[in-house]
Amino acid sequence: MTALIMLAIPIVYIASMIISSWLTQPPQDIPVHFVQTSDGWELPIYEFPGPKTKEVVYLQHGLGGHSVIFDLYPHGPSMARWLAAQGYHVFAGNLRGRPLSRAPQGTPPASWRYSDYLLRDAPAIARFIHKKTGKKFHWVGLSMGGVIGLPLAAREGREHFASLVTLGSALHYGVGGSGFSKLHEKREQLLKLKELPSKKIQAWLGPAVALGLVPNSFLYNRRNLTTGSVLMLAEHNFVNVTLAELEELGTTFLGPGIRAHDLNDALLLDIASKIPIPWLSVAGTMDEQSPCATINYTFERISAPRKEWFLAGRERGHQEDYGHMDLVCGKNAQTEVWPAIVKFIDENRVSIK
Repeated sequence: MTALIMLAIPIVYIASMIISSWLTQPPQDIPVHFVQTSDGWELPIYEFPGPKTKEVVYLQHGLGGHSVIFDLYPHGPSMARWLAAQGYHVFAGNLRGRPLSRAPQGTPPASWRYSDYLLRDAPAIARFIHKKTGKKFHWVGLSMGGVIGLPLAAREGREHFASLVTLGSALHYGVGGSGFSKLHEKREQLLKLKELPSKKIQAWLGPAVALGLVPNSFLYNRRNLTTGSVLMLAEHNFVNVTLAELEELGTTFLGPGIRAHDLNDALLLDIASKIPIPWLSVAGTMDEQSPCATINYTFERISAPRKEWFLAGRERGHQEDYGHMDLVCGKNAQTEVWPAIVKFIDENRVSIK
């Protein structure tokens, strides 16, 4: 019997990999625009169809991922489609190095870093959305999407932003017990790589997580995701993380927070110490990447005309505790997390030219 079980496990695993690749193809029904950055990259920006009677909302993915996280349809929740169906004018963008992004000729492979996202990609995206809609917009950033949004709001918020929402985001991961410290412990080994093979790792890991063979609690609370969501994320959401990204973001463990290489190593907490727009910070009670204490450290050190804190988890009456990615795509997020974001956006309507 034991031998049969040991034989069955790899067969089931391989079958699940094939099935997940076959069944979780994302739809191709969303119009895409291309935005050019100051250094010549072309970035894809998706514009979700809908009545467009309400505020303009931009959704920004995090480290090692892309915009699929906001649109797991038809295999899981789609925050982007849900917002668009309610009348919000919704965009979701991909940073450089993601699918459909186009590098200038001669660009070294895997050479981009956080500074490129903050100083070149995000400003180009902000200008595009503002110009196309004629309105200020609400930036909703997951994880690194919020790490980009906070200093960007401080630098350009008055011009482009109506409000800022961050989910699982902090500017100092050396406090509060973040699981990223485990990566820092392997710094010497990681420095030997050109990039962290996140895409391949997650593609192999996903089916095992879906089958309940291994956990993936660093990324999400498995109990808070449907099987379709797990497989969709594993197959389509992840991209490799460059060494340059890891080195720059890793400065959070060498001092008082993340430093921006292309801004003379300025501390992001200093850049974002005062943002001119309303800010909602969302945290998950079971988030290993950005524990509540880590997020709160940043929250307490940034001033805004209005700032609010939203905690997602059982202690707030929710059905499950929230990890990291499930703040966006959890099976109950539509009724437990997204309405809080919509409420905040509606209370900060400033969509003016």
